[in-house]
Amino acid sequence: MNVTIKGVIKSISDKVENNGFAKQLMVIITEPNETYPQPIEVEFFKDKCDLTGKLNVDDEITVDTNLKGNQWVNPQGEVKTFNKFSVWKIIEHTPKTTSNF
Repeated sequence: MNVTIKGVIKSISDKVENNGFAKQLMVIITEPNETYPQPIEVEFFKDKCDLTGKLNVDDEITVDTNLKGNQWVNPQGEVKTFNKFSVWKIIEHTPKTTSNF
């Protein structure tokens, strides 16, 4: 399922590489000027980590993601469901402007 997320970058993790697999996390705050902004964690995998190179905290961004879900049964037999937003495209990026006043 394709989901577009628009907001302001709150954090960007370092890229983690292991056995040829790369992953990087980013938190985007949706509608930061609204009463109830939502922090959404998105993931970049493999070559998509390269998309984060020019991004900085407080930049405005719009990304296209694939919503993915997994289930896992813990040792107690409880089913746990996890959802992930995997970024595949940056639609728009507006760097934070700084003022010299």
